[in-house]
Amino acid sequence: MAELTYTLTEKQFCDAQRLHFSFKPRWLNWIFTLCGILGLPLLGVGLYAHNYILATAGFVYSCLLLLHIKPIAELALHGSQYLLRPRLLRVFRNSPSLHQQSHVEMRDGLMHLQSENGSGVLPWKHIIRWAEDKDSVLLYLQPQLFIIVPKEIDPQSAFIMPLREQLQAHVGPARK
Repeated sequence: MAELTYTLTEKQFCDAQRLHFSFKPRWLNWIFTLCGILGLPLLGVGLYAHNYILATAGFVYSCLLLLHIKPIAELALHGSQYLLRPRLLRVFRNSPSLHQQSHVEMRDGLMHLQSENGSGVLPWKHIIRWAEDKDSVLLYLQPQLFIIVPKEIDPQSAFIMPLREQLQAHVGPARK
C-alpha cells in the first residue's frame, strides 16, 4: 500500500502548469510551419519591392519557423512562463480547493483520493492520459482537467514508482 499526503504550494502549482502548457497539439505545429513557410516569400517580395511593412510581416511569420529549433523553443517557453506566472499565482490564491490537504493512496489496485471536501475511488479507466517531468505527475481526467501529484514530497519515490507502474499498465505511456 502506497500513500501520499500533501498540500500544494504555489511553486508546485506553477511547475505543474508549466508541464501542462508545454504540450502543443500537432495541428498547431503544422500551422506554425505553414505560416513560417508562407512568411519567406512575403519577406522576399517586401524587400524586393522596398515595402518594409510587407517585409516586416514576412520576417515575423518566418520567425515562427525558428520555434522548431529546440533552444529557441525553450527560450520562448521560459519567456511565456514569466508572462503567465502572475496569472497562475492569482488563480492559485483564489482557488480554495488548491489549498486543501490531499491524501492519495493506492490500495487493492485502485487509487483512493481524499480531501476536506470528500473522498472516492478513481478508476484507472477515468484517467485518459498522464504526463510526468522532474517536478510532478499529472493525471488527466479531461483534456484540461488534471490531478497534480508533486514529486518533491515523495523523495524516496515510495508512491511515485508504484503510481508510474500502474499508470503504464492501465493507461499507457506518459504523454510526450
